[in-house]
Amino acid sequence: MRNRCVGLMLAAAALALAPAAGAEEGPDEAVPEHLTDEYVREKVYQDDYKVPEGFETEPDVTQPARRRIVRIRYQNLVYEEGQQFYATADTLADARELVRIPEICEESETERYYQFRWVHRLVWPQPGDDRPGRRRPAGRPAESLIIEYHRVLKSSYLERLKADDSGGVLAETPVTPEALRRFAEWFWYTRFQHPHHFGAKALVSQPGESRDGKLMHVLYTTTLKLSEARGEPDRISLKRTVYTCDPETGEFGIESEVVRQIEGRNRFAPADAPPRPRPPLPGGDHRIWPGPPTE
Repeated sequence: MRNRCVGLMLAAAALALAPAAGAEEGPDEAVPEHLTDEYVREKVYQDDYKVPEGFETEPDVTQPARRRIVRIRYQNLVYEEGQQFYATADTLADARELVRIPEICEESETERYYQFRWVHRLVWPQPGDDRPGRRRPAGRPAESLIIEYHRVLKSSYLERLKADDSGGVLAETPVTPEALRRFAEWFWYTRFQHPHHFGAKALVSQPGESRDGKLMHVLYTTTLKLSEARGEPDRISLKRTVYTCDPETGEFGIESEVVRQIEGRNRFAPADAPPRPRPPLPGGDHRIWPGPPTE
């Protein structure tokens, strides 16, 4: 009898928690209608597309080139009350003190950060490094030019930014919807402009519905995970990122979620197809193999 009562109670609880007919079943309900699987898939693989027209960007310093490696770093973390924040600076001189690199080759600044360029070379094997296994990585030339851009955020733009990119405080108040839009788009672009993120595309940037006096801006973007097995397609994630901001204090938060998983292209032959031979590499050439032979 006791087991039967417990079963009835659990069934009643399940019915109480079940969504009513016609209610929203998940986050995908709010996705703009034009973001169909076909549309998203097309944009992800479109070589000449990165962001929609009018999207906030900045000059891209990461374009790849043979024998050149480009890195961008926002470093110099500050610890406050158990949380990590990126360091900020009021002047170029203050920012220079925060950057710990052997040599500053060039200084510049934008409305958002101070930038210091450092150029050096990486040679394989590295002089004096005779440790076992320190061979040149496959596909990497014997000598590469390393270009590093070390950035320090301007306190006149961002009072603080959490190291986990979950929120912070904009300096200029009151914050307008346009200012929040520009920040949201720039913030995403700086994280995904590197060529290694070739599947990261921004599809929609739109204002959200203000709640409790806070501004809101929404981005719909993608990431791409390439297939690593024969017969399996790439995996595309459609993400929604919501930026909320108190216009009076400038304090903002960032929340991101995956609203849909989409099958991408199958870059390999079907699983039951025999493997195709790779073309031989010229002697002494350590370039990464470019792909299967063409018919």
